[in-house]
Amino acid sequence: MTALTMRAFCALLTATWLSWTLCVGATARACAQERPLEPRTSVVLEHDKDLVNDTKNGVWPFRWSPDSSRIAYVKWRAGQVGIVDVKSGNIIDIPDLKMRAITTLTWSLDGKLLAISSAEEVKVVRLRDLRVINSLTISQLRGPSVRFGAVVAFSEDAQHILFQNPNPHGSHLFYKLDLRANTLAPLGDAPYTGRNAYAVLDSGRFQWHAGHLYYSVMITRGDEIVRESIVVGQVDYGHSLFPRSCFVFDLGKGLSLAGSRSLDFPRTGVKMDASEEIFDCRFSAASDTVVVRRAELLSLERRKAGEAGKDFFDAFRFGANASGTRIPDTSSPEAGAFSRRYELYSPESLMVTIASLPSRRQMLTVWDFKSGRALGRTEPQEMLSNFQISPDGSRVGFANRGDKIVVYKLARPRDGFGKEAK
Repeated sequence: MTALTMRAFCALLTATWLSWTLCVGATARACAQERPLEPRTSVVLEHDKDLVNDTKNGVWPFRWSPDSSRIAYVKWRAGQVGIVDVKSGNIIDIPDLKMRAITTLTWSLDGKLLAISSAEEVKVVRLRDLRVINSLTISQLRGPSVRFGAVVAFSEDAQHILFQNPNPHGSHLFYKLDLRANTLAPLGDAPYTGRNAYAVLDSGRFQWHAGHLYYSVMITRGDEIVRESIVVGQVDYGHSLFPRSCFVFDLGKGLSLAGSRSLDFPRTGVKMDASEEIFDCRFSAASDTVVVRRAELLSLERRKAGEAGKDFFDAFRFGANASGTRIPDTSSPEAGAFSRRYELYSPESLMVTIASLPSRRQMLTVWDFKSGRALGRTEPQEMLSNFQISPDGSRVGFANRGDKIVVYKLARPRDGFGKEAK
């Protein structure tokens, strides 16, 4: 090798090293734009297996067990509940439930009990012998008159069940049901009571972390509402813009309210095409972060032209003053038209989204919600809907049109930041 060639080779090595060093110091998003995704930081959703296929009875809702080994699901046309073993695919049915319009399944922390609830009734099943050990209807309870909500959790001692108030305008956000005394008691006052506020029920989530039960929910506030009126003929195509807040409640071991925090989101604008409205929020207890979903508000002309507003995801970390700080470079427009569903896996700061694409296609994307970086994308071969990430972060269960449960693996390289799914 000549001296000139040697100098050129060394210069190339130096430039490559310098580029890599500068990228390490930059934001993750900037790095992603400058160089391709490294295999060691990618997470790919790979189809694993079809666990349940019941077109006769339908499948929804479903729930992972705490150890991620089983999935409980409702055969909603039959009013029955089955439990499928994820590894073997074997299914057992819980006999003699005799329930109608089941809305919720909830496992106890040790995986020994399963609570099955509708708006009017709750039954607790001991799984070792599939025996119903508690059966309560609203008429049997002592306490306030309220229907059972669709977001439910066991207390740590499995002697209480907590559920979200199904009335979004109620004065209490959630209630505690004592399974021994058959009593019902409110556990959290709704914020902004009396100011036309209401809870966005689809955003409500219970979550266990480090021995504490957390409940998070988006509240739409009734103050400072602005409406843009767009009248065409006799029809008003306008839109009301609301301020919103994401509340996180610490319920300790699930028995009492230990504290609460909130992030307030004012209106982002007063006109269409200049606003991104917040529709949802998720709380990651492991990283003390709130991830919100924003949606573009389009003008009437753009909507008539067939345009669909994109969704954006922003992450905010709670600060010492509980007001929250925006993490830089996390406003991540999802590929495609819009992304209506997303879930978090807190221990690794992962977010999984389903985006609707043109031509009735979908895109599954795995994000690092701290950096806003896309770690991997997969286009499924079939239309998927609601989904849940397994508690151990190894898989994602999807409902396929309400009659099938499809499982994907969150596949990570062995030398990456997480373990490869088994």
